[in-house]
Amino acid sequence: VPISPANNATDIPLSGTALLWRKAVSGSPILSYHLQIATSLNFIAGTIVVNDSSLTDTTYSTGALNNCVKYYWRVSAKNASCPEGGPYFDPPRNFRVVLAAPAPPTLTSPADGGINIPISPTLSWTGDACSDSYRLEVAWDAGFTQSVLDQTLNLTSSQIGPLSDDTVYYWRVTAMNAGPFTGPPSAVRLFRTVLLPPPTPTLIFPANDATIPLPPPPFVWSSSR
Repeated sequence: VPISPANNATDIPLSGTALLWRKAVSGSPILSYHLQIATSLNFIAGTIVVNDSSLTDTTYSTGALNNCVKYYWRVSAKNASCPEGGPYFDPPRNFRVVLAAPAPPTLTSPADGGINIPISPTLSWTGDACSDSYRLEVAWDAGFTQSVLDQTLNLTSSQIGPLSDDTVYYWRVTAMNAGPFTGPPSAVRLFRTVLLPPPTPTLIFPANDATIPLPPPPFVWSSSR
């Protein structure tokens, strides 16, 4: 049974953390313990970073870990009747390594310089393990002095708009976490929204079914823009 660190522990050092568990009680002597550490709750192949079945003590000191990553760990015991250990692992615990500044997010969609973008587009990006929340900025200028949108969210995409049609917009994303750390902003991208058909003009003068003199007066209608 795992003892330490506590489940959902945070600010775990990059290395040298002692994982402790209780000595297994068995009718036959315990031969060894099988420890697994992974970056996925289900310990999927490719996410397991430690897979040691030769431990004879009830402690393990972690090697080099990565900032901000959540790790899951579990232990099983081996004895003469079950010399291979598992699949009888204890329920896994998790811990998160000490936070650091996030890397700049990578903008994924729409493509830089994209044209004919819908007036209510979905902006998408990716962040690293240190990115817990994001600041999304959209502006009419590359210096972001003419702001259109400035919001904080916990997702890696956001549908915005409606925007003006046939207009160039600039956007960027900055990642943050509870460290509190704020990373550098992403590269700036731009896109141009689609040109929509103009709205139908409104006829103003003369009124419908009006009788007009000769010569006819000027006809007036509203601008479509």
